[in-house]
Amino acid sequence: MRLIPINHVKEGYILGKPLYSDSGQLLVAKNTSLTNSMIRKIKKLGYNSIYIASEYTKAEIEEIVKPEFIQKTMILSKRITNMLIDRKGNLQKPLHELSQIINEIVDEILNSKEIFLNLINVSKYDDYTYKHSLNVMFLAISIGRTLGYTKKQLHDLAIGALFHDVGKLFIPKEILLKPHRLTNQEFELMKTHPQKGFQFLREYTELSAIIRIVSLDHHEKWDGTGYPQGKKGEEIHPFGRIVAVCDVFEALTANRPYREEIPIFEAREYIFGGGGTFFDFQVVQAFSKTVNPYPIGSFVKLSDGREGIVQNTNHNFYTRPIVEIHSENGKKINPYTFNLLEANNITVNSIIYDFSFNKAG
Repeated sequence: MRLIPINHVKEGYILGKPLYSDSGQLLVAKNTSLTNSMIRKIKKLGYNSIYIASEYTKAEIEEIVKPEFIQKTMILSKRITNMLIDRKGNLQKPLHELSQIINEIVDEILNSKEIFLNLINVSKYDDYTYKHSLNVMFLAISIGRTLGYTKKQLHDLAIGALFHDVGKLFIPKEILLKPHRLTNQEFELMKTHPQKGFQFLREYTELSAIIRIVSLDHHEKWDGTGYPQGKKGEEIHPFGRIVAVCDVFEALTANRPYREEIPIFEAREYIFGGGGTFFDFQVVQAFSKTVNPYPIGSFVKLSDGREGIVQNTNHNFYTRPIVEIHSENGKKINPYTFNLLEANNITVNSIIYDFSFNKAG
């Protein structure tokens, strides 16, 4: 099984995992042979990537967090947000339910030996902001785990991350969904969403200050060039520094109206490049130990032209996986194992979605 972008899915591919709507309704069953019509519909539904069965690798990719937890979190966060907007209803019960589910999600991530990548861009929800916030939350918990946070700290970080973009509810949709670059005036309006979100949570919820601060600080930059307050370095709350990294990474790896997603490994390099300037370098280091750019089952091309499938990862050296080589000089060969950790002069050049010998002719 492997995860590939929907734009690279071909007719005849076998779906490796079922696809569901945000309400839990089954859309496409596992082991379905995909037609061009089905692929177009899946793409229209907003899926960026899907799992497909592979003739080359039978490895099952385990979910780090149970799908039912993801669905419940999404439903509750939507319900809470709608109640906040309408200023109606008692928030105590849904917030308590959300808190309980997040505790279970934290437990699952703490107990998992896997890494975060499998959560990115797999789930599809009808509203980008909710999906984005959910993925930011998962990544924030994972980075917090790497940093040694307590369960209580991870719980608070998770809720803060889930509601970090609540201020965008007060930004016109035509700006949020604009398919082109924002004007200076529009960008200035967009830059008000952290302050608006923080004020909104302070006025209409009983969430603690340490949770609310995430909405205020997640666009601040380590060098002081961020917004809304131009905080720098240690002035930015640690939770805000973590979510700043998660927010940018998730946005880069998602399809948006104004640009297509970029590969995980490229987004990872962008985050590294911002360490010490845009981002807290300690958080970037934790991020590097959390996000694997080449998960098991990925097809990769090496710097010497060989092509293969990632069989395993070398812990703390995710950019140097163990690869089963299937192609040399564009020709199919008897597979053999190659550990990049044992060859410093060879690197992964790129992710590919089929072998060269399958494209010949």
